Order: sequence, then structure tokens, then C-alpha cells
Amino acid sequence: MASKDKSKIATEWRKNNPEKAKIIQEKYRSSEKYVLTYANSHLKRKYGITYEDYLSMYELQNKSCKICGRSELRRNYQEKREQLLPLFVDHCHKTGKVRGLLCSKCNTGIGMFEDSIENLTSAISYLKENYFG
Repeated sequence: MASKDKSKIATEWRKNNPEKAKIIQEKYRSSEKYVLTYANSHLKRKYGITYEDYLSMYELQNKSCKICGRSELRRNYQEKREQLLPLFVDHCHKTGKVRGLLCSKCNTGIGMFEDSIENLTSAISYLKENYFG
């Protein structure tokens, strides 16, 4: 049987058995082998570091964001529980050099300020002049 035929059969089976397919997918994606393989290939391809490098940075940063110090604990509303999410690899967009690991809020903030020291300094001045807390 050609791989195209197998693919069609698998797609059809998943379509007809969505609950079973979801259980199988979740079990596979939560397996240590999948997580390590995916993480290692993604990190190597995108940032030039290994999963071991990531874990080393994670430990050096006390398992928390390099800017705010929070861990990435978020509420998963679908499953009605909190879960620990990985920190983002922050890197310089010009050089590609990895700077550290950040929570989603700090990573987004740095990105929104376009990695600009001038923009961040201006924002700090603005907050100092207009702080009402």
C-alpha cells in the first residue's frame, strides 16, 4: 500500500474516531521522547542551542524569568487547572545571540518595544513621571 493511501486511511480513521485519536495524540505528545526530540530540534534550528543548554539556563535563572523573576505558571481554562509552561528563549534579532529565558509577558514586552533601549528608557521615564500607585 502506498504511503498516500495509508495517510488517507489514517485521516479517515481520525475523522471517524475523534475521541480515540485525541487520546492517542495526547499520549504521544506527552511522551518524554516526543518532547525531547521536538525541543532539541526546534531549539537547535531556531536558536543554535540544545535542550541541555536550555535546561542549564533554566537552572541558572532559578527556573524563572530573567527580567521579572516569575515562573511561567498559567491557568489552562480548558482543563481547569494551572500548568507550568516553558520560558521563551529571548534572542537578539540582529545577531541571533541568545540573551536568556523570559516569561511570555516580558518576552512580548521586549518585542513590542522592538528591542530598543531608547524606547524602554522613554517608557521608564514616562512611568516615573506618571506613576499614581
